[in-house]
Amino acid sequence: FFKVGSFKFKVNVKINKLFYYILLAIYLYCFIYAIGIFSKIGLTNISNNMILRNELQDLGPFVILLMIPLGFSTFYWIKFIDNVRIKNFLMALIITAPTIFIAIIRGQRTDLALIMIFPLIYYFYKKRSLIILGVATIFLFIISSIYLMYFKVTTMYLNLSLKESLLNTIANDMDRNWTLWVSIKKSTFLLNEIMPISYQGYFYTLLTFIPRSIAEFKGYSTETWFLYSLGKSEYSSWATFDINQINWGITMSGITEAVINGGYLGVVFYSLILGFIMKWMKTISLSFNKLYSVTFLIAFLFSGYSFYNIIIIYFPIVITIMILSVNELNKNSKLVSLQLPEKIHAILKDYINDKGSDNDFIFPELKVVDPSDEKQLYAKAKNANKWLNSRLTEVAIKAGITKKLTMHIARHSFGNIAGDKIPVQMLQQLYRHSSVTTTMMYQSYFISQETDKALNSVVDF
Repeated sequence: FFKVGSFKFKVNVKINKLFYYILLAIYLYCFIYAIGIFSKIGLTNISNNMILRNELQDLGPFVILLMIPLGFSTFYWIKFIDNVRIKNFLMALIITAPTIFIAIIRGQRTDLALIMIFPLIYYFYKKRSLIILGVATIFLFIISSIYLMYFKVTTMYLNLSLKESLLNTIANDMDRNWTLWVSIKKSTFLLNEIMPISYQGYFYTLLTFIPRSIAEFKGYSTETWFLYSLGKSEYSSWATFDINQINWGITMSGITEAVINGGYLGVVFYSLILGFIMKWMKTISLSFNKLYSVTFLIAFLFSGYSFYNIIIIYFPIVITIMILSVNELNKNSKLVSLQLPEKIHAILKDYINDKGSDNDFIFPELKVVDPSDEKQLYAKAKNANKWLNSRLTEVAIKAGITKKLTMHIARHSFGNIAGDKIPVQMLQQLYRHSSVTTTMMYQSYFISQETDKALNSVVDF
């Protein structure tokens, strides 16, 4: 069973393993597909991002699958940050090399930047170093500017210097305000003249992964309608008689997308939906710690990206990391043998007379459960735990204990007693945590000896 916030759901190990192998097959397919595109267009055209995007049109909405390698790369770099070992470092490098090649074939600067951004955000989250964050930000701007000089059709022939390219990156990539002002200018309280049918852009987003040959009625993305409308009215260089000919887009913020789809009122609906998404992302990142950098960046980029772009870029990354995390957890969920302390032997003697066989459960609440029925076993254990907690409450009252007394509190008591006496790697095994980071965060609540000494050194003068 896996817990996400207050929801607990069952993960079938075999099914998750199947999904893992499917993801691995997609990763390998993406690499082979990228090699095929490269052999077709040749080395001379690999710097032309428009040619690359035209080649990818055959994939249609399934171009999203090319983001799955980025999920693999992010997962293994974060695994290395959590557990610095040569084996993990080499694995991250091996996975990242094809990912970089696939990102180049996709013709997107964003993909190349994200390969570095996700691990850097997680590293900053762990180390809290502003120097690292600052240096990484400058480095990413320089890499993005170099890509702009040599790989983007609209600027590569301008012969920009590195300084000019850097300024162009900051001016055009960081400033999305002009799209908002244009959208507001063409909007009323309920409607926007850019979008022929209100909320059609969101409808298209919901049907993104359904091919147009099956769902001709799904319309087009908000970005496509934006380009088509402005091409007819204000920017003649964008003009086209057929909206199907548009194979590029203008990046816009979620607020701009909301104004175009539903007028000013659309911003209200957008804000409500965004609130639910933010809450869900916070919850899920607590259960899947390797998703922290992805959910953080999604929250940040809603100020400059639309729902459509977020789904296209980040949805496959989130799903990939979740499946890889559960697969990693399953590998670490092997049965272990622990020595029983003498105090426990005395307690077990009370149950020895009820022993039915060597494979029997110890506690009577589970005697009638079929061990192969995981659902029934979980339900019985949950009910038994609830009943025991109610009895512990009665014991606490009779013993004069004013604090809450439950089985989970007993786990906390173990952590409190362990303090900093037991190495964190050993505690990770005892707690059955998949990541040592989780153990460190959990144990930080109980290690107070050093803070007590620090406090006493100040007040005891």
